[in-house]
Amino acid sequence: MAVMRAAAVSAWSGAAVVAVLLIHAADAFVVNTAAVGAGSRAGTYPSWAQTRLAGPALRSSSDARRARQGSCNLGMKMEVGPGSYVALVTPMTLDGMIDEEALRGLLRWHVDSGTDGIVALGTTGEASVLSTAERQLVLDITVEEVGGKVPVVAGTSSVNPHVVIEQSEQAAERGADAVLVVTPAYVKPSQQGLVKFYSMVADQGALPVVLYNVPGRTAVDMGTAAIAELAKNPRIVGLKDATGDLSRIGELKAACPEGFLFYSGDDATGMEYCLGGGNGLISVTADVAPQEMSELVQACRSGDREVAESINNKVIQLHSKLFVQGNPVTVKYALARMGRLTDMLRVPLVPMEGQYRDEVDRALESAGLLLPQQSGL
Repeated sequence: MAVMRAAAVSAWSGAAVVAVLLIHAADAFVVNTAAVGAGSRAGTYPSWAQTRLAGPALRSSSDARRARQGSCNLGMKMEVGPGSYVALVTPMTLDGMIDEEALRGLLRWHVDSGTDGIVALGTTGEASVLSTAERQLVLDITVEEVGGKVPVVAGTSSVNPHVVIEQSEQAAERGADAVLVVTPAYVKPSQQGLVKFYSMVADQGALPVVLYNVPGRTAVDMGTAAIAELAKNPRIVGLKDATGDLSRIGELKAACPEGFLFYSGDDATGMEYCLGGGNGLISVTADVAPQEMSELVQACRSGDREVAESINNKVIQLHSKLFVQGNPVTVKYALARMGRLTDMLRVPLVPMEGQYRDEVDRALESAGLLLPQQSGL
């Protein structure tokens, strides 16, 4: 069976089929053949199951966060903290290869614009249609450009926890600081199944874990009780909440330990989420407006609603228009209009259809990111 699986993924077309059949999720990755072929890898990774917080009572949320991530014993890894993190696109050349030059340019732009962290290889990064070698290339370039300046969070998602553990190990070796792991898609696990999945990934994986709850894509919604139980594990450091349900943040904050991080994964409700107690954003709007989203989070964290609303109003059209034909289709079109990359994507995604272009151009113009003469309006 291992040989058959390895053969099935030895060609690009085979990899695509395996990715669709076994993962069936926009956030999931092409299956790592070595991990699958080897079967269960439990027991081959060091276990941190006995790791617990120790020492005197923590005096602040930053102290608590530092203690949680310090328990991972990761040497010089950067701490994942509050702020505006970008869900980064993966630029491609006109012939469909990774555009290394454009990727480096984006990363430098984000650091210069105040982006607090980079989330590579997620939905927006088209990780599900990248080969293992391509994912490693993207991560290598990301760490080369921004490592030590801002945290690098790598998407390492699959319905198979052993694959996630393997990819976490690879991400750690390449210099990532944490991993973002989406709930297993398509298979619809129970809440206790989610707890077991994430506990296994956290205890046997190589990096701190940020949970990712996005029921609109995965068809499973992780509830407060499951999140609170997982938050007790010091190797699970935060949650990307893409439900868009603002009623959850207060409940989650009350249920989870101090120092656990909450990121909005829904730009349209992100401001209110942060003002209501969230620690930041993992943002698609930040792909095109990094400075504005960084300043928005800063205003929210300082409790300045007036400034936050002023900034949010500037980019509010982007929150919706960047999704008129899905993500990352629309955001790549927007970045192409801004001259930062091509709008090339990997099948089954294709460039945005013409009837949506004017409204996206108007949103860019409204945010001051595209001059009227550039948009042709």
